[in-house]
Amino acid sequence: MEDNKGKKEKLYRIFSILPAVILALIIIFAAGGSFLWFYLKGFGSRGVNPIQMSFDINGNLLKALHGVYFRNGEAYYLPLSETVSMLDVSEKSHFRGDRVLVKLDDDQYSYCFSNGRLLKNGEELKDCGTAFMLKERTVYVSTLFLEKALQCRVTQGTDEENRVFISRGKFPEGSFDYGWTEMGEKSYIAHALGAIDDKVYTNSLEAFQHNYDLGFRVFEADLEYTSDDEIVLIHSWERANLKDIFGMDVPSDNVETPLSAGEFRSLKIYGKYTTLSLKDLIGLMAENPDTYLVIDGKYSDEERVRKEYADIVELTKEVDKSILDRMIPQIYSESMYDWIMDSYDWKSIIFSWYKYGSAGLEPEPLFDFCEERGIKIAAMKDALENALLDREAGRRGIMIYVYTVNEPADRKRLFGNGVKGIYTDFLYENDGKDS
Repeated sequence: MEDNKGKKEKLYRIFSILPAVILALIIIFAAGGSFLWFYLKGFGSRGVNPIQMSFDINGNLLKALHGVYFRNGEAYYLPLSETVSMLDVSEKSHFRGDRVLVKLDDDQYSYCFSNGRLLKNGEELKDCGTAFMLKERTVYVSTLFLEKALQCRVTQGTDEENRVFISRGKFPEGSFDYGWTEMGEKSYIAHALGAIDDKVYTNSLEAFQHNYDLGFRVFEADLEYTSDDEIVLIHSWERANLKDIFGMDVPSDNVETPLSAGEFRSLKIYGKYTTLSLKDLIGLMAENPDTYLVIDGKYSDEERVRKEYADIVELTKEVDKSILDRMIPQIYSESMYDWIMDSYDWKSIIFSWYKYGSAGLEPEPLFDFCEERGIKIAAMKDALENALLDREAGRRGIMIYVYTVNEPADRKRLFGNGVKGIYTDFLYENDGKDS
């Protein structure tokens, strides 16, 4: 009898505090934010492998914790605290033995992970796999959870750096200004400052003046460093190019032979055209405030890209800082976006796909990247352009530019497909050429 009485008293005490526990839980969940209870097992299961990756989260590079990330099937696992902080979600983790309480503060949704079920606002989210894992008292979050629960966009980069891009929401609207594309019915960019006397790739003073008089206002220029570290306008220092434009007899064992700034200035292109430094071109832009410059840098590695754009900014500020807002960088990979944006808040950017071939091209991740960053122009070779790609770009609000177009028939076909602009040596609006 005593034993039964004791059991009844224990049950009574348990049930007497149960309403209070339930009420406390209701108050916690009503307080806002999202709370996840889950039991985490270590990285010991088959198929969970360490990987060397880098992750770009809302424009920030997430550096590896413990030197590696992990992959399990189609999901990557990233350090939770660092990851969600870059997604503007606050997080707190409390360890209790082999259990951990994670609180994610997100004013829109409530999450709960329990007994293998992931709930969002009380409804089960499926296909997330194992949302969280634990290694050395560090909580890792699955990219599948970021997609399903936090509505992030996760895309595999197409560049050689093995990078994954994760974004939540849009980059600020209005951060870029592409008003320069509206200066004519169709947009023309003078390639290498445009042709002069049937000569192309001169990047010369006379080419600029001639094509400005023809009506061009947007100019593309090729930038290279001299041997003494000055930026000048030249397509390349390759032996064949130097022999062609300067008549120089460069030794055959020299693949590239940068000249000094003094040597470069002393020469005439094709015996009569004036060479330009970047500082000279900035001066021309100051004299002609309706002109824009598309920057064709020749580097794709991080160190040299960062240096080049830092030097461009510094040189321009010496003349007139506002000219920077009329400069249009071209990026050749997703990674370059962060490298150049660290130097200045450029007003518009062109994503040039020059390194991508038509075989196996998957434009969706490239369009995704443009759309997320607010980039409104994708530039490509004629061989890549097609009507289907043009329609997809139009659906996303992205303009297609094609290079280098010099035949009137090609111009007519491309503009008919919906291409917005072309890089050209010889063609210009109202040139009277049959098409």
